[in-house]
Formats: sequence, structure tokens, C-alpha cells
Amino acid sequence: MSLGEKPDTFPDAFVWVIADFLDTSMPELEELYRRPLRPTDVNPSAGVFANDWTPGDRVIGQRAPLINDYRVTIHLLHKNTSEEEGIAKHSVLTKELRRMMERNDALPVRLAASTESVSGIRERFHRLQMTKQRFLANEVKGQFLFFSVSDLTIQTETF
Repeated sequence: MSLGEKPDTFPDAFVWVIADFLDTSMPELEELYRRPLRPTDVNPSAGVFANDWTPGDRVIGQRAPLINDYRVTIHLLHKNTSEEEGIAKHSVLTKELRRMMERNDALPVRLAASTESVSGIRERFHRLQMTKQRFLANEVKGQFLFFSVSDLTIQTETF
């Protein structure tokens, strides 16, 4: 998948880095999107998108919060006509995603290369944490859909 040019602004720069990382690290995915997934998307696929921004405490006289939290969400979708096989394959996908987020040093290093400078305020990557993973399943017209939602929190600091 071609992701195009990396954006310079947060959280889009983080979405781009994570999508590129997943594209190279999870070859079993047929397609990777930089948006929420739809039930009609290719099987199996992933979607990466920014979901939320929470500023940290502001200090009097400071132009921006010292700490910012960005939430990036990763969707994984697997479709199968066999419920048991679908559960097994989707479980492997979600476990692989968790394993990569917990143990792979390459992603934080790539995120750390991202900095943003807007209106004289610089912001840089501080840390990455996978905060939650939820699982959903449904049957539509004889096909089982297995879907997971993984929330990442990316913390930045301004200087």
C-alpha cells in the first residue's frame, strides 16, 4: 500500500508512521487504511486513525500544554464463513498486534523521529502505550465478522 508523503502535523504524522509500520510488519493484511474500517472492506484489513486529543495541565504564562495525549485507534477486521476458524484467525491477528506494540522497539524509534513546530511551539514524541483492546463479532448473511478496536495513547511534550 502506498501511504504517500508523511504529514508534518500531529496526530496525522503518528497515524502515517503507525500505518507504515503495520504495513511492513503484518504481511498477512490484505489492505491497510488510514480511516475507520467498514464491514465491506477487504479481508483481512486494518484501519488506523486519530481519535482524540487531550491537553495536559497548562501553566500560567505558557502558550501550550507541556504534555499532550493523542489517541490513535487501530481496527482489525477478519471475515470468515466458519465461526471457529474466524475466531482463531482473528485471535492471532490481535495477539500479533499486541505483541508488536509491547515488544517491538522499532515503532517508538520511528515515532520519536516525528516533531512538529507550529507558531514557535515545538512538540515531540514522548511515549507510546496500548491502553485497551476490544473485540466484537457478528454474523451477516452467513458470514462471520470479527473486529477489534485497539487504542494507543501517544504522549508528546512541548518545548
